[in-house]
Amino acid sequence: MKRFGKIITKLLKQERGKSGFIFLSAYYPLEDKNKKQAKQRFKSLILNHFNQDKRLKHLRHLKIDLKKIVDNKLNQIPLLENGLGLFAKLPLKKNGTIPEEHITLTSLPHVFKKESFIDKTYDLDQLAFINSQGFTALIINLGHKDADFYLLNKDKWKKLTNLENDFFKVEEDEYLEKHAPLQGKSAIYGTGEANIARKKEAADQLFLNQVETHINTNKNFKLKTDYVLVFYSQSFAPFINQWQKKLAALLINSQVVLLPKNIQKEAEVKKQAKEEINKLQQEAKKDLFAKAQESYDNFVTNPAQIVEATREKRVSILFVEPDLKIKGWLINGSFVFLTKQKGAKRVRNIVPWLVKSIIESSGKIILINREDKLTKHKIAALLRF
Repeated sequence: MKRFGKIITKLLKQERGKSGFIFLSAYYPLEDKNKKQAKQRFKSLILNHFNQDKRLKHLRHLKIDLKKIVDNKLNQIPLLENGLGLFAKLPLKKNGTIPEEHITLTSLPHVFKKESFIDKTYDLDQLAFINSQGFTALIINLGHKDADFYLLNKDKWKKLTNLENDFFKVEEDEYLEKHAPLQGKSAIYGTGEANIARKKEAADQLFLNQVETHINTNKNFKLKTDYVLVFYSQSFAPFINQWQKKLAALLINSQVVLLPKNIQKEAEVKKQAKEEINKLQQEAKKDLFAKAQESYDNFVTNPAQIVEATREKRVSILFVEPDLKIKGWLINGSFVFLTKQKGAKRVRNIVPWLVKSIIESSGKIILINREDKLTKHKIAALLRF
């Protein structure tokens, strides 16, 4: 199971425990990755609840304990990404304590919006969306003399192998005589710049074939990958489109993307790869929303219909803004309504309960915002039936 999937499972299990607890959720985007500043701002967001929320007045003595635990957990994160998420199970008893295992702090690859929520359930929308955005990508940085292969699994980066161009391991003329395509053999025996250019062209063409063979025979590349990103030097341009077709046929379940960029440093390859995949996922989100809209009978934007469908476990995909608030009513701690029901409790925001219910019924959460320009609606859903 993926890292964020494990966290979601853990938090849902915490909620199913004994009553007498309230749950705090906080998401914080890291505009400045300075750890000291991140600590201060993030802790302020969390601890302000103890000053502002009446339900926590009797728990203000726990502020120091919570601060220590958050400090300790922040120090244990080796590398801060683009955001932080905190989920805390807090006791409602006046003499209650906070065990460290009731505090979950995680680094996040992306945070849509700074927000915090406290009630009888966790707010899992952003965490669920990040989990659904999981991917595995094969990254190839293709240079004239060698190629580096990397695996990017959501937030984990691993160098797989380096492949040297065989052309540079032996005498060039000997190699070309033995392996070059027939149409190139008669051309390499010229003089001057033309001869050098033809040698380089033949070497590039042969190296693409070598890379293709390497992928085909290496078991690490047989793993299911969602994306294959190839950064390549301009010298490969004459052959790259035809080679892309071969690569797509070889890795049939992957989206193959060619990027004409000559990158020297691994850190820059990683940065560029993440940016490109983010763009691809944005495009995929737009496509998903467009296809959902085509299912006229099963696509709804009316909150009342969405709430009813959620109770009936009929929501396949929920599109929702991360900070949307809808007042409503709650029965038995899980069934939500927009209108008052007998025995129901009034809640200030039913969206976290909607999200929780959809996750538990194996639905998908897709966060939307105005920048996506997908819809004027703040919430929409694709129903199973």
